[in-house]
Amino acid sequence: MPAKWRDPMPEELETPTFKAIWEIIKTWDINVPAVDGDSYTGATGNHVVAIMDSLMKSVSERPEQTAGILSPSEALYGFTGWLTASDKVLLAGLDDCAWWAEKVAEFCKVNDLPEPREGWATNLIHPSGEVAVAGREKNAD
Repeated sequence: MPAKWRDPMPEELETPTFKAIWEIIKTWDINVPAVDGDSYTGATGNHVVAIMDSLMKSVSERPEQTAGILSPSEALYGFTGWLTASDKVLLAGLDDCAWWAEKVAEFCKVNDLPEPREGWATNLIHPSGEVAVAGREKNAD
């Protein structure tokens, strides 16, 4: 049975990652034996998302490669979490802090920042030196 290729989602077509991969492979003749047999075909968006999916899987399966590193969206969520947990009043009457998370999500979407990875808070240390996950020690300098 031939390999199943997913089509790119409309929003993926405009991401910097999709565009970067497409710019490299768009002139390639590609052979995927499980799909094409012995023939070659021109590169398609399906090839691009196959590469993107493989890269995402690779990163998620090897968290040790990104241990201690926050992505941009993780940093924003961590920062707003730190602000909303501050003992100083930053915004009077802000009892519902979901607004902050919604604004960060909106900012990340507009700027095409990836979603936080599973377990991202283990890389987070607040400026006070306080860690976001109990049992984790502050990063060594």
